[in-house]
Amino acid sequence: MAKRYNYDAKGNYRGFSTATPPSSNDGCLELVKSVAVGFGICIPVGLYIKLFEYSPLIGVVCSVIALVIWISVDERKIKKKEAARLELEQKHHAEQLELEQKQHAEQLDAQRRYESALQERENLRQELEQLRLMPTSSSGSISGRRIIRQIKMVVADNHRERDAAELAFLRQIKIAGGNAVINMRIRRHSGGYVSIQGDAVEL
Repeated sequence: MAKRYNYDAKGNYRGFSTATPPSSNDGCLELVKSVAVGFGICIPVGLYIKLFEYSPLIGVVCSVIALVIWISVDERKIKKKEAARLELEQKHHAEQLELEQKQHAEQLDAQRRYESALQERENLRQELEQLRLMPTSSSGSISGRRIIRQIKMVVADNHRERDAAELAFLRQIKIAGGNAVINMRIRRHSGGYVSIQGDAVEL
């Protein structure tokens, strides 16, 4: 069974039920019921009116007129009810479409942010791999290389991950004009933070 979306007289959404939603066939059924009720009420009235005593034809005509009026009034009610139903369905459809568009936009935005984060992470990985080509040593010299000048000491601390600390440290070495590192020390503190220090040198 199809879901039926329910609204109150003010157009406020009141949830849905699994009952079959009203259709144009309901209007036909209402019309048939109206005809039956009209005949059941109007013809006896016409038979008992005073004019019937003088002319059965007048009584029948009056009954038919009363029936036509009854059907006309009831048909207008049915059309009004059907128009209100269609208006509510259109309103719900518009709200549903707007919600779907909003959800789609949010999904696209989340996908873009996810892809952007992946790309940024990949760029940082590539940058770190490139910087790691720089010679490093935990002592005051680098085997097989001659140090031209010692530039300055560099420190990178308060990083949660070693890769992040190493990237920040090697960036500072490069900015300082060094192309190698001596006296390099890596420490992991009790709070989980990583710090790296060393001397930037030029080979």
